[in-house]
Amino acid sequence: MKKFFALFLILSLFLVPCFSQEASVDDFLTQGLQAYKNSNWDDAISLLKKAESLKETKGPETLYMLIMAQMFKGDYKTVLSDCAKFESQYSSSEYKPYVDYQKGRAFYYLGDYKNSISVFAKFCNENENNELFSSALFWMAENLYQSYHFEQAKSLLERVVNDYPNSPKYTEAVYRLDLIVQREKEEKLLYLLKVTSEEFLASKNDFERELRKYRTSENIDLRSQLEVTQGELEDVEKKLKSANEEIERLKKALENSNQAIANAESKKTLEGMEQLTEKAKKLQKYVDENKDGE
Repeated sequence: MKKFFALFLILSLFLVPCFSQEASVDDFLTQGLQAYKNSNWDDAISLLKKAESLKETKGPETLYMLIMAQMFKGDYKTVLSDCAKFESQYSSSEYKPYVDYQKGRAFYYLGDYKNSISVFAKFCNENENNELFSSALFWMAENLYQSYHFEQAKSLLERVVNDYPNSPKYTEAVYRLDLIVQREKEEKLLYLLKVTSEEFLASKNDFERELRKYRTSENIDLRSQLEVTQGELEDVEKKLKSANEEIERLKKALENSNQAIANAESKKTLEGMEQLTEKAKKLQKYVDENKDGE
């Protein structure tokens, strides 16, 4: 198909003037193809649209070239519109698979991965022997990758790499596979980190919970001990107070006893002195009586 397309381009650029003396530089198709060849997408699109509108140059080839120019420019919404137009007007054209392929790419670049996958899946089912088959597999894988279906994308990319080593998408498929493998490693590492982190957090929470329990229990025990100690202290203070009161009572009793003893001794001494005085008086009387008798 590429050879056919190249031949069509060459014939359009160099042989169209030979078929009519009236052909000139104003020939929209010729100028459009020349602009396409020069990667002048704006001019190519403008001229090819005009060529596609004329009966003489209208056809599946012209519309396909217009679609390709729009793809290169990045006007993907217009591509989808012209792809629908192509399907309605040239559904049996040999260019139809190539238009479908560009339609799938347009959906991809617009971020509509679901429709892009659907288009490429249909393309692969209907065009297994087409030269773009391996590229379509790659684009399906790209859509799946962008949709985070990495395992499915990996399977298709491995098929491109293993079964189509000469595919134009081989290098890109290898690169994307490396990214997926790297991502798998990163995901495993992240999973391990997550599990480790969760286990650490669980252990940390368990430890903090047990620590709180221990501290609560310790505080309860400490309060109990303090209450006991406080009670004992109060008992000691009561006993000490009682002891002090007893000491004071004994002191007073001792003072009273000493006072009583002192009083008793004083009374006894007084009585003794009275007895001695009485004896002295008797003795003096005796002496006086005896003295008169001499």
